Amino acid sequence: MSVYRAFYLRFLAPVRVSAGASGEAAAAPDLPSDSLSAALVVAAAELGGERVPPGEMDGVAREPPWVVSSLLPWVGLGGRPVRFVPKPVDQRFGEPGGGKGGGGKRDDRGWSDVAYVSTDLLDAPLPTPPRSRCGMLAATPREAGDELGQVRWRRVIERGRAMVDRASGVAVPFHLGELGLGAGAQAGAWVAIRTETEDRMQFTRLLLHYLADCGIGADRARGLGRFEVVHEGALSVDETEASGRQRVLLGYASPDRWLESALEDPDARYSVVRREGRAHGALGGLGVQRKGVRLVAPGAVIPDRGALVGQTRDVTPEGFTEHRIYRDGRTLAWPLGRRT
Repeated sequence: MSVYRAFYLRFLAPVRVSAGASGEAAAAPDLPSDSLSAALVVAAAELGGERVPPGEMDGVAREPPWVVSSLLPWVGLGGRPVRFVPKPVDQRFGEPGGGKGGGGKRDDRGWSDVAYVSTDLLDAPLPTPPRSRCGMLAATPREAGDELGQVRWRRVIERGRAMVDRASGVAVPFHLGELGLGAGAQAGAWVAIRTETEDRMQFTRLLLHYLADCGIGADRARGLGRFEVVHEGALSVDETEASGRQRVLLGYASPDRWLESALEDPDARYSVVRREGRAHGALGGLGVQRKGVRLVAPGAVIPDRGALVGQTRDVTPEGFTEHRIYRDGRTLAWPLGRRT
């Protein structure tokens, strides 16, 4: 029986993530599932040091003993933390040009800004649910109360940087998005983690707390990306496959044969993104440009085949021989209702 946990994080400093070209920081994803998994691998290497043989470390990187979601929002509403998940692709709210707010006043915020929905709203969608101040989060009226409308969950600042490529020696300019995730004591990010055994969950828990002290994302040495784990809870996940049911991805998935077939289902709804970036390696691969891969993005709606989706990919660039570099393209899928 697999073990699932939900970890609630409160950030003490902004997180810096790759933002691509100039002007693209606003579209930078919150810490993706593949980046979080890579950070856990780096933590395992740093904690293990020379005691861990290179071959064993390669095995951890090639097939990590955990599967994680992306970092997803949580907000304290009504005295309890409310979890949000990626909005299913093509699920629409309100009117494209805005709608009527309370009291008949026009609400000019675009409903297209909604990126995450509460799990209760996922089970029972509403045409015009309450939203956060930033417009990214939507929940049921019972959950939202008067609090959700005051929440600005995410802010972004663009930072220009340059890095020397280890293979070519050329300085390469790039941009980082500095993300402020949550504000104050009542908002942050949560992550779903799956392991095969309780021992492996304890190992992953240790690594997560190590990352809390060291930080995640870029510029950790400057104190960025630090957080605290404020709560850990059991996560009830139905692993069984149900005919006619669908699931929504909680992270980025690299298609295996089954997922490739599932994307051809007439009811599948998804978007594909190209993920590249440089390896900040556990084994010394700092600054190496990884091979680009196409991943199915969070929010994809696919037929149900259990909670685990995707596969790990080898993204070692040609000419780099120090060790192999991998991208964890496995993630978790949250159950939806049956098709209508």
